[in-house]
Amino acid sequence: MTNREERYYDEIYKGKNKLLYIIDMNNGFVNFGPMANPKYNDLVQEQLKMLEKFKKENQQIDFILEAHDENATEFIKYPKHCIRGTEEADLIPEFQYYQLHGARTYYKNSINGMLNKDVQGQIKLLKGLKENLSLISATVSCFAFKTS
Repeated sequence: MTNREERYYDEIYKGKNKLLYIIDMNNGFVNFGPMANPKYNDLVQEQLKMLEKFKKENQQIDFILEAHDENATEFIKYPKHCIRGTEEADLIPEFQYYQLHGARTYYKNSINGMLNKDVQGQIKLLKGLKENLSLISATVSCFAFKTS
């Protein structure tokens, strides 16, 4: 990471000691499309509470969203979904306020958001800048749903 990038991140995180990642809350996973699961809507209210808490505390919020190329390797196993530039690839409407007010958005062309070079660089730098960094990952894959 260059000195310029370090200064950029240092300015963003000045006075902040928490970082919240909201991962894969795309329309294409929550609201519509071949990979949508309506049960993910059950997560929205709790995530909104967490988002509001971080915003009130002036902490950093980041979104990691799928935005695939038309011929993504992932489509060998999964139906085409969340193609870059489509409504499926957009963040769900409930969270867009935060996207417009200080939250950063990273896009991934794979299942694993940590393969995004910008996210890797951010985490690597933050580990060096902030000893007490609380990294919270609110990914939908961490939640188990009861079936009736």
